[in-house]
Amino acid sequence: MLLRDGNYLFNCVSAANIDYSDLNNKAIKRAVRDKAFALPFLLERGLFVHGCGARSIWMDGSKNLKVDKTALRPIILQNINFIDPACGESFNIRTSWGSLKFGFSGKVIEAIEFIGEQIREGG
Repeated sequence: MLLRDGNYLFNCVSAANIDYSDLNNKAIKRAVRDKAFALPFLLERGLFVHGCGARSIWMDGSKNLKVDKTALRPIILQNINFIDPACGESFNIRTSWGSLKFGFSGKVIEAIEFIGEQIREGG
């Protein structure tokens, strides 16, 4: 599922379908490029990948995934996050340069963490 909000794209996928060995995110960016036109400087797209599935599937592999540290590319992977819908545990990787965080992914992370808290509390 690909959602668009201005120049930001949200890709929601099953954690079981993510290629954890694709450190440069070529496969996910290729899939997004097939659905959304993007050009460096003119129509750059910030990409957020949200994986949903059992912690046992994503916990080890997610540590291998890398977000983009620079722009100047048509699709910039700014955030990768996962949540286990059974227990509410979540994990995220966010684009940053030192303490400076990019994009509005903080809002996305907060929303996911809130959902996780609600699951853990049984609500």
